[in-house]
Amino acid sequence: MSLPLSQITFTFTVLVTTYLIRYTGQDPNPPKPEDKSTAREKSSARPLPAKDKGPKKSGTRHVSTDSLISTYFNVTPARYINIITAIGVAHAIFALIPDAGREAICPNYHSSRTSPSPMYFTWNTYTSSTLLFIWTSLLLRIAAYRSLGSSFTFRITKPTSGLKTTGVHRFIRHPSYTGYFGSTIGMVMLFLRARGLMGCIVGPGFVGKVVEGLFWVWAVALVPAVFWVRVREEEAFLAEEFGEEWEAYVERTWMFVPGVL
Repeated sequence: MSLPLSQITFTFTVLVTTYLIRYTGQDPNPPKPEDKSTAREKSSARPLPAKDKGPKKSGTRHVSTDSLISTYFNVTPARYINIITAIGVAHAIFALIPDAGREAICPNYHSSRTSPSPMYFTWNTYTSSTLLFIWTSLLLRIAAYRSLGSSFTFRITKPTSGLKTTGVHRFIRHPSYTGYFGSTIGMVMLFLRARGLMGCIVGPGFVGKVVEGLFWVWAVALVPAVFWVRVREEEAFLAEEFGEEWEAYVERTWMFVPGVL
């Protein structure tokens, strides 16, 4: 039995989206193995009092405290990326299966108004707009990768090529975080809904709504809160490194979204 072209293209799009989510969830310039222990020590070390600090040294400098490294990525990086990859691939495969096969795999599929719905596994206004939103967010993050080049890392360091104020950084200071926030929300919208594939795992109704609600808290509250602390640390570091050049850049740009924040 041949599959409709719409199912094939939808599955392909979801797989590519999953790959891009995985790609943008990994450090494009990871530290060398011999540098990892040093980075961990720096992220957990308390800053020295001002009187004990020596003069600035030339070359690459790392911030002395990095809450994102010590409280977030050190705890969940591989598991987070692998779980999201597995969910995205499962969603794509489920979309290829005819309705009869879906019901065999997921007994509560399309059985009530609160059970998993076929709308999340085919092209329609909702999935098209959600995928467009995810792709826009991911491409913004990838543009930040390309703009900063070797200076883009998951650690707070001084850019090797100086303060970047052009390209995707011309109007917003943290386009990679904006893209990350957007793609995280998009993942919940498509992959982690109670009426999506997740409903086959946790069941429909109240339990599914609670689990979905927890994912929404993660996407719109926990992740932004953790990154907000990181952004404040990063901007304090850049202000110290670039002084008046940084201050002038802040005056003419927005942090995440032009005209909003």
